[in-house]
Amino acid sequence: MKLSKSPLQEVIFELFLEEQLDSNGMPSNDDYQFAQGLFFNKIKDQFPIYISKQKQSPITVYPSISHQFWKDKNVWPVVQFGPGLMTVNDTEVNYEWDQFLPLVNNCIQFLLESYNHSAKIKRLSLKYIDAIEFETNDVSKQLDFINKNFQLNLTNNFEIPDSKLTNINIQQSFNISNLGNINFAISSGFSKKNLPSIIWQYQAMIDWSNEDLSIENWIIQAHSVLSNLFKQTITKEFYDSFK
Repeated sequence: MKLSKSPLQEVIFELFLEEQLDSNGMPSNDDYQFAQGLFFNKIKDQFPIYISKQKQSPITVYPSISHQFWKDKNVWPVVQFGPGLMTVNDTEVNYEWDQFLPLVNNCIQFLLESYNHSAKIKRLSLKYIDAIEFETNDVSKQLDFINKNFQLNLTNNFEIPDSKLTNINIQQSFNISNLGNINFAISSGFSKKNLPSIIWQYQAMIDWSNEDLSIENWIIQAHSVLSNLFKQTITKEFYDSFK
């Protein structure tokens, strides 16, 4: 069920590829140069708006984003592609899991076909970024908000004389067999509207070497774990406020 007042800011799927090497073991981007044209041809019917992100440099940065593909001008989701990296990004306005998953699957298929299946997947990542905006940038009040609405208690058993709390940044990582690392982070910061905010993130990330699990099944399991973690890390009252 999609929350009507969801705090979701962005969902990001990332697929990283192993750096390409030539027969002498030196970095090479020959396959990428060929693949980028094929990838564009495969995705242009669904994402016809193209924006180049390439930077004029004799050195290929690996991984990096060189191309963006949009449905329409500034209409999410957006697919990004470059040497060693492909991402699919969406925002709360348009995000629906039942649509996001097939899109990711299609983009992975397009990517592998564009490389003629020569690309080797290095790492997968699925990340959800949430935020709540504040009218004040008083971090002490934001800390009180965290302690009230999240299933954790952030306290310092020390004092720094004549000081003021100016930033919060907490991260925890957990390892789940066959799923990889699960990262949870919460911090003070600013929203896309540049308003003071509490920002929290859930990420599943795995170094891809699991032959027993398909990429699609990994994404489904990662999504399930992160969705449950969202509910587990906040109070029921806070969760209900998003309905």
